[in-house]
Amino acid sequence: MSREPKYIPNSQKRFDISEDEYSRGRLGAISEVFEELKESFPSVGIALFGSLSKGKVLTHESHKISDVDVNIFIDANEMPEFLNRGAVREIAQEMMAKKLYEKEPSSRRHMTQDIHVIAFDAKKIVDHLTHVDPKESEESADVWFDALDDACKLFHLDIGGGLAKFRKALLSEIKALPEGQREKIWSEIARALIIIEREKTEVPAELTRQYPATFEEALRYYRVDKPE
Repeated sequence: MSREPKYIPNSQKRFDISEDEYSRGRLGAISEVFEELKESFPSVGIALFGSLSKGKVLTHESHKISDVDVNIFIDANEMPEFLNRGAVREIAQEMMAKKLYEKEPSSRRHMTQDIHVIAFDAKKIVDHLTHVDPKESEESADVWFDALDDACKLFHLDIGGGLAKFRKALLSEIKALPEGQREKIWSEIARALIIIEREKTEVPAELTRQYPATFEEALRYYRVDKPE
């Protein structure tokens, strides 16, 4: 079985799409899927993460074993009753597989396995992060870390601009908390983002401003609100 060649993420930019034909083709496919999903869901956002979002160059050989990492956000209140996250994931996978195959005839089905769907509920995420103690039990830890994971996924690379509404909803819920609580929650999100995106606990000095450390910095960086 072939192994993915090691690559080094861009040290100057938090997000970077390589100019190679495969990376650009995949970006185009994801953008087209976003536009198609908007026809069915009033509120939808796509967050790209993984090597494609960090400048990895795909070659004729490496693109065959490199997958596409995408999180699709849909407002939980707008999810049709006859659908669930699994069904939406299958729909999105089929859409993505079709688009990718059009651009890469040699692509394989496994490329779309890392497509995830989040039925987004900002209040529920913040409630779990503030009121669930991850040290209480294994079940509590699962609930807390799932909430943190969903929050982090919002802040990966936004494809098409659909994440702005979801980010604003989450940050507005956090902003309503006492200062100490909101800073604690944002510090957890910020720390987890760095670990997920950079695979380490620190970032190069050049990237520091691209990872807002405080809640007020996050409001400015993501252009959600002006600090009071």
